[in-house]
Amino acid sequence: MKLTAHCEFGKIRSLMIKRVTDGFQDESLLSAQWKTLNYLSQPDFKNSIIQ
Repeated sequence: MKLTAHCEFGKIRSLMIKRVTDGFQDESLLSAQWKTLNYLSQPDFKNSIIQ
């Protein structure tokens, strides 16, 4: 079986994590886009920064 970067099986070899402000940018943009991005509920921007 050939594994690709989008395979759901196998070991994770590398992982990239963005800062909250790089991924969500700001609270107003997140509020406008969370449904379009298929989130189940609106992420808590301020709590995400704290974590």
